[in-house]
Amino acid sequence: MIANIVRTFYRVAMSESVTTERYLEADPATVWEAISQPERLGDWLDAAVDVEISEGSEGTIVFRDRGEPSVVLVETVDEGKRLVFRWATSTEAPSEVSIDIEPITTGTRIRVIERLLPQGQVSRHSAAACAAQLVCTA
Repeated sequence: MIANIVRTFYRVAMSESVTTERYLEADPATVWEAISQPERLGDWLDAAVDVEISEGSEGTIVFRDRGEPSVVLVETVDEGKRLVFRWATSTEAPSEVSIDIEPITTGTRIRVIERLLPQGQVSRHSAAACAAQLVCTA
């Protein structure tokens, strides 16, 4: 279910961004748990996730159907509402993913936006992020 939201990004040629919005028949706490715990996030992404979901954390995500690790940098964690991270591989342009959760009458609205990051500016974060060509906006 939710894994298809993220996988969509890799099936379309991204211009600058891709936005996907879904309405889930689950309460916001359940949806937040699914994206904020590495094991559950791995189920959601169909990937092996090795990153703590806290601001400034770095790690990797290896999608089972791709094999190449993505270096991940967690930028923002607004408990129960918003998760923002950047990721890149050695062969793909870096991008930023924001996941917003909003309660609605029938459950939860989840909006996932992935946008390509501009080239040329190195991330302010660690050498691991720089090596993976993560960049930041001006």
